[in-house]
Amino acid sequence: MSSLASDRVVRVGVYANAPKIFLDANGRISGIMGDLLDAIAHDSGWVIKPVSCRWEDCLADLQDGRIDLMPDVAYTESRARQFDFNRIAVLHSWSQIYERPGGSINTVLDLRGKRIAVLGRSIQEDYLRTLFAGFGVDAKLVPVASFQQGFEWVAAGRADAMVSNQLYGDNEARRLGLTATPIMFQPAQIFFATRHGSNDDLLAAIDGRLETWRNQSDSPYARILQKWTGQVAPRLILPAWVWWVGGGLAVLLLLALLRGVVLRRQVVRQTRHLKMGRAELERSEERYRHLAENASDWIWMSDLGGRLTYSNHRAQDILGLPSEALVGEDLGTFLLPEDRERYRGILRQVASSPQVGQGVMLRCRNRQGAIRVLESGVSPIFEASGAVTGFQGASRDVTERNASEMAIAETRNLLLTIINTTRMRVFWKDRDLRYLGCNIVFAQDAGRQSPEELVGKTDFDLAWVEQAETYRADDLAVIDSGVARLFYEEPQTTRDGRALWLRTSKVPLRNQENEIIGVLGLYEDITERRRSNEQIRLAANVFSHARESILITDAAGKIIDVNTTFCEMYGYSRDEVIGQNPSLLKSDRHSPAFFEEMWRRLQALGYWHGEIWNRRRDGEIFPGMMTISAVRDEAGNIRQYVGLLSDISTLKAHEVRLEHIAHYDALTGLPNRVLLADRLHQAIALAQRDDRLLAVAYLDLDGFKVVNDRHGHEMGDALLTAVSARMKLVLRDSDTLARLGGDEFVIVLQDLQDMNACQPLLDRLLHAANEPIDVQNLVFQVSASIGVTYFLPKQNDVDADQLLRQADQAMYQAKLSGRNRYHVFDPDQDKTIRQHHESQAHIRAALAAGEFVLHYQPKVNMRTGAVVGAEALVRWQHPEQGLLFPGTFLPIIEETPLAITLGEYVIATALHQMKAWQAEGLTLSVSVNIGARQLQQPDFIERLKALHAASPDLPLTQLELEILETSALQDIGQVSRVLAECRALGISSAIDDFGTGYSSLTYLKRLPVSMLKIDQSFVRDMLDDPDDMAILQGVLGLARAFGRDVIAEGVESGVHGAVLLQMGCELAQGYGIARPMPAGEFAGWVRNWRPDPHWMRQDFV
Repeated sequence: MSSLASDRVVRVGVYANAPKIFLDANGRISGIMGDLLDAIAHDSGWVIKPVSCRWEDCLADLQDGRIDLMPDVAYTESRARQFDFNRIAVLHSWSQIYERPGGSINTVLDLRGKRIAVLGRSIQEDYLRTLFAGFGVDAKLVPVASFQQGFEWVAAGRADAMVSNQLYGDNEARRLGLTATPIMFQPAQIFFATRHGSNDDLLAAIDGRLETWRNQSDSPYARILQKWTGQVAPRLILPAWVWWVGGGLAVLLLLALLRGVVLRRQVVRQTRHLKMGRAELERSEERYRHLAENASDWIWMSDLGGRLTYSNHRAQDILGLPSEALVGEDLGTFLLPEDRERYRGILRQVASSPQVGQGVMLRCRNRQGAIRVLESGVSPIFEASGAVTGFQGASRDVTERNASEMAIAETRNLLLTIINTTRMRVFWKDRDLRYLGCNIVFAQDAGRQSPEELVGKTDFDLAWVEQAETYRADDLAVIDSGVARLFYEEPQTTRDGRALWLRTSKVPLRNQENEIIGVLGLYEDITERRRSNEQIRLAANVFSHARESILITDAAGKIIDVNTTFCEMYGYSRDEVIGQNPSLLKSDRHSPAFFEEMWRRLQALGYWHGEIWNRRRDGEIFPGMMTISAVRDEAGNIRQYVGLLSDISTLKAHEVRLEHIAHYDALTGLPNRVLLADRLHQAIALAQRDDRLLAVAYLDLDGFKVVNDRHGHEMGDALLTAVSARMKLVLRDSDTLARLGGDEFVIVLQDLQDMNACQPLLDRLLHAANEPIDVQNLVFQVSASIGVTYFLPKQNDVDADQLLRQADQAMYQAKLSGRNRYHVFDPDQDKTIRQHHESQAHIRAALAAGEFVLHYQPKVNMRTGAVVGAEALVRWQHPEQGLLFPGTFLPIIEETPLAITLGEYVIATALHQMKAWQAEGLTLSVSVNIGARQLQQPDFIERLKALHAASPDLPLTQLELEILETSALQDIGQVSRVLAECRALGISSAIDDFGTGYSSLTYLKRLPVSMLKIDQSFVRDMLDDPDDMAILQGVLGLARAFGRDVIAEGVESGVHGAVLLQMGCELAQGYGIARPMPAGEFAGWVRNWRPDPHWMRQDFV
């Protein structure tokens, strides 16, 4: 055993085909081929790895390299192009058809209408398709995944018959109680196969063992055959000489089916070696006689003189004589005289130089006198000595086919004549897109004189080289897809530069095997037709699809045509108006003078344009914009009138609608902002003229947003409509109630005696807004906040916009005061609010201009002297006022979105500075102050992550958040959740100014903070105030009890630090250590910082 092959693993495809190949109950390879392969593997040192698969999957796996070796593969030429086979056949076999007991299948013709189960992608399937086509048998082939499945389907009645090799079929038929039919065909040799070009060493090893074993009676090969078949040689059921005789007859049958392609010389050579007994030969011949009798061709044998010794039943169909009557007759006597001598010459030639005469066309006359054309194949019959004793032949009746071929030839000639006569260009190319042929006009287009000049050339060699790449892509698309591309239009440029349009079709060119061998194309020049069609189509589209009504009359004024829009607009059908006078459309709203002027202008100018009222079929009168034009012939005479009319009813209605929309609210029908401005200006003018008091009220509904969000906009709109209607009822006719949008309204109260006269009206408005309202079976109750301002003609110098702003500000104060009330505008308060808004604007501008900076105050461990961190403190570097501290600007923006914007700026700047210090070698944590509004934002954590994303290399553990104790207590639950998420990210937190709020021990326990910052007010006065000292001691005790760190703010002297150290507080910050400083100074301070010497000697008391 070769050591080089000792580790060779061979993947073997196994499908169920007992007794040749299958897997036993233990999953081992078994059967004739399996045991033989096992023996060869044992000698060769292979490890067999069976791969179970269906037949089709086995072949696919072998071709794709997923298995190495496939047993039990019959050799065919098509398979030889895909696979490699070993040289020595392992078994000989044939195919046989099996059916249920009591069936009536004896010949191929009996298969008509039957369901024949056959292994998919097998050679039996291909063969039967050809056989059925030759016999004209309408049978249905039912592909199955395995032989076993096919036999079980026959037993269950799902198929009428099953085709398999006789080895498997006989075993399976016995198991299921089926019977073998006399139909046998396709003798085959069984080999091992590998992927083409792979594993040649496996096949060589197999052939080497077979070469040695097949001549040894006690070899593994002989024992395996004895075990499975009872034979000791590869004869299976038939001996070798019967195999070759049967094979010769089967090949003869296949030759007859496939127009005489036979291999009789092989039969003759093998026949010389027949050495077996006559009895067995007769049994074999009887079996194959069935095949000959079922052949669709006339199978015959004759002696050397040409007298028939055998004839199958097809002689009856061809000659009209039974086969028995032909025996002893000279076949030549049935042929036409002019073919008789040629036939005898063929016999002499075959006898003198043994060969097969194929494709011989002979004509005979049958019993009815009709001439039949036979396509024949003749081969010699040899005796044991090698002498020719007679002839065997197969003749196919091709009379109809011959007539068809002649008709096809005539048709071809006619087609070529037509192709070369038509002005349509025709061409055909091979798969390489080289021209195989074309008609004459195509050749001329290509710049050649005859079609022959194009053969072998490509489009890149012709006049249209610039379009060649496009044509190539089109051709390849048709060839690759196999789908025709029909009647598409494409441009082409001629040799002289003219632009043409072609109407082209291309289809795949196929051979008799339906394989695509090229592309066939034709085109015609449609340039002029396309131009004409475009003009016609344009005119037709204008007429048919115009949105205007089009009416055409003759010179006498009779209607000769109308378009679809006319019928839709007027309600008449086309047939109803043809031949009528357009006067049937008159509305009677125009005077005779109107129409006289219309016709006068038509005659003088050739057209008329204007607005006209017409009448529809149902009597409705509508306005239209009409143009009438006179159409003249070449002599200048009027031949027709064309009228175009657009229905402007919608336009006029739209104008009214737009007028309403421009001035009224679409939902409530109340005056909108535009109309309000107009009425307010008028009211101010009247007040000034009459010296009367004018009030402007700004009303906003309280609680409306909750209704809208909870119940939807539809319910909210219904509520607004109902409240609007109620408020309108409580006002006077002279008052104006307008809706600005949303739930905001403005009321203009005119002609007031004094301010007291306004109060009842305001009370009624509040009451109307506050009453419960039933909307779609739901009861809602809202309220109103009203702001009121007064216009005093002799005291005020304000305009309408200022009045609205004043009322709006007053309404806001009413909401702040508790809602469901009104508030009268206060000028002094307005001044304060304006100043507040101006301050916010300045802060917003400063933030945009980058005027805010961070200063950093160190945090130290007084006992060790280590700098443990810094607090980032925001400052405003005002361009005029200098450096401003937070107390001057933070209160102004505390309750506005600006607080969030500034807070995020502080975090982003601190992170950036920490990254810069880290690059300098200074690593320390920085704390930033977080306001209540920023902390309670729903997306606080996401925003924090986004800010950190700008410095991804900076650990979040270096960032600390400081939250005011009062901020933490506003929403302890929300704050706890946010701080817990921060801690999960590695961000620590501290409570700033601890001790100034009113937190309970429960709150302190719930807040996930790591640090308490003692407010500087307690630290600063602890040396003088015993209460502050007691608070400090209490805070330190709480911190130790809850496991929190403590840092003291406001350390302003060494004494403060020493006392804190004695109390157990080591962390501190304050002016006594360092004032807040710009970032650029911080690193230098850290390098030079030295703690108070007294602190190093303090012990905790």
